[in-house]
Amino acid sequence: MPRIYRRLFTRYVCTMGAAIFVWAAAASIGTAQFHLPKIPSVPKKDTKTSKPATSEVKPSRGATVEVVSSMSPDSAPPGGHGQVVLTGQNFKDGMQLHFNCQGAQFSPDSFKVESPTRIVAQITVPLTAQEGPCGTSMSSEPGKEPFRISYSANMPVAIPVALLGEGDMQFMDMMMSMQKVMMAGFGNQGEAGRIELDGGSIKYVKGSVTSFTKPTSAVKSVGEMKQGGQPVGIFRIVFNDGKIYNFGGMGSGSNGNAASAYLKKKLGK
Repeated sequence: MPRIYRRLFTRYVCTMGAAIFVWAAAASIGTAQFHLPKIPSVPKKDTKTSKPATSEVKPSRGATVEVVSSMSPDSAPPGGHGQVVLTGQNFKDGMQLHFNCQGAQFSPDSFKVESPTRIVAQITVPLTAQEGPCGTSMSSEPGKEPFRISYSANMPVAIPVALLGEGDMQFMDMMMSMQKVMMAGFGNQGEAGRIELDGGSIKYVKGSVTSFTKPTSAVKSVGEMKQGGQPVGIFRIVFNDGKIYNFGGMGSGSNGNAASAYLKKKLGK
């Protein structure tokens, strides 16, 4: 190849090489300057989603309701003290038992669940209970309450009171005696005495000691002690033979005023 052509060819090759180098550099720069926007990734849909929480409470299949169908005896007077037997369904140890009467709501002194259908309870009805039907804290057939309060019910009566002394005591002597009884802890039910009415007899019992036992027909009068015309919670029972017993009602669900009012009504005095 003539020299002149060789020079031209060499210059051409060099020129083209420089051009290719410049283009490649520009392409490299262009690639660095123009980035594609990054597309945020979309998380895959979870096809195994859990069920939302719910506040629904399903009733227990094992839940049972205590039901009283009958009681024996089925009535008691205010102040009634004795045993009653409850017949029904689903009775169990640890259950609670309450009587709901007009004028008084009370719990038994004690009771025992002998079987799922039988309870034996010892009760003392408050003097404030009024005549009429009573229900219990357990279910019963509406309109057929299993128990009643009745003054004519054949159940012994126990009236918790303190014997303050015998004879024609003066008011201040009886007040001093009452204070002594209170100091001795009469508020403790185990230390309380009671007037008992059973059939045609009346007696006063405290622990194992019986102070008197007389027929109710021997009662001459029941009188309240008053101060300024107002009853003070002290009363006396006067018998036909001249014996006088003075009482104060404190604690254990009774007071002297309620006790004397009840005795007057019960004995017709």
